Amino acid sequence: MFRPASLFIATRYLLRGQRGGFANFVNLFALFGVTLGVMALVVVLSVMNGFEAQLKTRLLDRVPHLLLTNPKGYDDWQQRATQLKANPQVTAAYPYVDGEVMMQSAQGLQGGWLQGRWPDSPLPDLARSPRPGQYQLVLGVGLARKLGLVVGDVVRVYLPGRSLYTPLGRLPAQRQFTVVDVVDFASELNDLLAITDYGDLRRLYGKSGEGVDRLRVTLSDPFATQAFAKLAQPGEQLWDWRGRYGDFFAAVAQEKRTMSALLVLIIAVAAFNILAALAMLVSDKRRDIAVLAGLGMTPRALKRIFVAQGVGTGVLGSALGISFGFLATEHLNVFLDLVGLGGMAFGYGPQGLPVVREPIQMAVIAGLVVVICVLATLAPAHRASRVDPAVVLSERD
Repeated sequence: MFRPASLFIATRYLLRGQRGGFANFVNLFALFGVTLGVMALVVVLSVMNGFEAQLKTRLLDRVPHLLLTNPKGYDDWQQRATQLKANPQVTAAYPYVDGEVMMQSAQGLQGGWLQGRWPDSPLPDLARSPRPGQYQLVLGVGLARKLGLVVGDVVRVYLPGRSLYTPLGRLPAQRQFTVVDVVDFASELNDLLAITDYGDLRRLYGKSGEGVDRLRVTLSDPFATQAFAKLAQPGEQLWDWRGRYGDFFAAVAQEKRTMSALLVLIIAVAAFNILAALAMLVSDKRRDIAVLAGLGMTPRALKRIFVAQGVGTGVLGSALGISFGFLATEHLNVFLDLVGLGGMAFGYGPQGLPVVREPIQMAVIAGLVVVICVLATLAPAHRASRVDPAVVLSERD
């Protein structure tokens, strides 16, 4: 089969190398560095993707994706909800009320976030539903632990934003609630969130238990909130989850980018080894290069020999790194359990570290590695193309 001479020579060196030569050792070391860097990048990004996906599902499952507020109230909220659900990306729309509260038990006082649950809205798995008119609470496990509460205990809830005039003066609105369940929200909401009946919380705020002035809208993709910037009708106000947790997710994304940049440095160091190996090869093979030039090989073809070696090292290192990274992430939790660093030991739960592999992300990593390796070959390739065969072949050993 016909192959260009430059590609044949580059393939021969890449696969066979110089037996016992130091340049060959440096080249193998560079290949090992590329493989290690790609594998580390795949493992770290897969774990961080898993954590980010877990945060999206567990945190945003309890946080309203969108809130539509009508200060005058909705005369027919069912009709407005039907209009919203006509959009294919809207999965649910129902009345909503919430507020920041203070909770007092025998162990002290804690701040919290109290949500009013509409009867048709979902609850965490296996959680008991608070009954209307009974003033019952479902608490996050962290909040219950701080307050020293278990199912059946009574806690006093204060509304700092609403006060009542009493014979003793102006006091915050308050009410005793009974804890009916303690659940694990699997996020930071454990230390903050409590859920009660929608009508009970409305009445605690001094409003009609059946009135509706806010609609909670759930999206199939919570990160598509920008597409709904014009969803509000005249007289309505629109709020999305980024107002409360946007900075948090931005920090997670920035951390992932920073980790990726640091790990790319490993690949950059390996690329310098490729540069050193090819520079030594050019110095060692000056006569061979001069012979090729004397036989009619053009400077561009000489450059292609070394660029092809860089491409080959990048492709081979990427393939090995992604393969080893895939195997490492596939058995990561098994390995962590063997060395005593499993999920139960560090609070990840029995399922262990979350891992999400994204094919597009791996393709970008492979492409970036090949580009870095090619850039590392440009200097030695340019040096090889400038070899003067007349001068080199006239030199004496």
